[in-house]
Amino acid sequence: MKESEFNVIEENDVNGITIYNTQSGGVLDLDAAHTNELNLYRKGAAALDGDFEEALKMGGMLVDDDVDERRMLMLESLSARFANDYLGLTIAPTLACNFRCPYCYEKGCSHPTMSEETMTDIAEFVRSGYSGINDLHVDWYGGEPLLCVDMIERLTKELRGAIRPGATYSAGMVTNGYLLTREIAQKLADCQIGSVQITIDGSKRDHDSRRVPADGRPTYDAIIDNIISCADVLQITIRVNVDESNSKEVDALIDELDAKGLRGKVAIYLAAVDNVNDTCSNDIHCFSQRGFSQVETFFMDKASERGFNVIPFTPYEPGVCCAVSLNSFVIDPLGRLFKCWDEVGKGECAVGNVREGAKANSNYLKWMEYLPNDPVCGECVMFPACMGGCPHAAMEGQRKCASVKFNARQRMRLACNYQYSHEANHDV
Repeated sequence: MKESEFNVIEENDVNGITIYNTQSGGVLDLDAAHTNELNLYRKGAAALDGDFEEALKMGGMLVDDDVDERRMLMLESLSARFANDYLGLTIAPTLACNFRCPYCYEKGCSHPTMSEETMTDIAEFVRSGYSGINDLHVDWYGGEPLLCVDMIERLTKELRGAIRPGATYSAGMVTNGYLLTREIAQKLADCQIGSVQITIDGSKRDHDSRRVPADGRPTYDAIIDNIISCADVLQITIRVNVDESNSKEVDALIDELDAKGLRGKVAIYLAAVDNVNDTCSNDIHCFSQRGFSQVETFFMDKASERGFNVIPFTPYEPGVCCAVSLNSFVIDPLGRLFKCWDEVGKGECAVGNVREGAKANSNYLKWMEYLPNDPVCGECVMFPACMGGCPHAAMEGQRKCASVKFNARQRMRLACNYQYSHEANHDV
């Protein structure tokens, strides 16, 4: 056995070390005695205790001597990307939206809504081209998808009928949450939409200055009330969009959500506003990844202290991104096929349409030929945690390191504190 090259090691507060493996996501907090045992093993001076060795292997910290971890990563990535038994569709029934967010990357796009004919074509696209799949997953997107609940109900029925008996169907949704009444939430649940992501822009004051409808009315209270009303019907995740102009009061949002009784009822995470379609201009000041990582650490600590569920490390994703997966498409209201969410609605980026299928044009081939082969990324211990980062950014010559590269130590501490707290509460 040998130590994994994807181990991140930090000293801890008990004269030992904490090990985080960026591929497995495993974290082990070692006391002084186990740290000394591991040091002797490294020197070849002693064998490891059986249980200790098994824990290191289970956490991915020890691997077989003949394993080339980086080559295995690439093999697993290609296998996941080109698997043929799964179809993932992101469907935007409309690009119209009831909000006018200043950082929207769909600025300049037309705002069509899907026709009856296009809905029929989508179902036929699945039936004729993917009849043998085992799993179909749909993410409803926009624009604002809740403007088209009737379409979602109809398309769900047709899509479920388009896959073979025994194949599984699942769905999620990205929405601003403003129209999410309890009645609509039940309709979504009936459409097998199990998870819904709702975006909040920081505290009430910050949110109401940014995520507003055309008439400028505040939306924060209505969205929070909707979340409270629907949290027992849908699995809700709150995404908190931040940049340098609204990040200073993210702790106020935690206080507000806690006061509303949402602790333990929703998941929550922080996301940096991206500079897509020249987003980061005027009043939007995007973070560097290092700058965002500092705010993220503060937010995770605050949320954890308040009892919200915080996941310090996300699982390794060999498929990298749906944009570079063979059986994954974004469908706009006109029935055009795209590979990347950031390109939806931009006709020049289309890779086909649902009536004729995908075409091996230059746009399609650039996504299918993509490899995370940046030599700097390839030598980074964090490589499994991001697999080279966003492919779209990489194709534009940008290297967007995951925030975990800059706050791994704080996340490791948070993971250990959570485990100790969980064990203490369990003992009680």
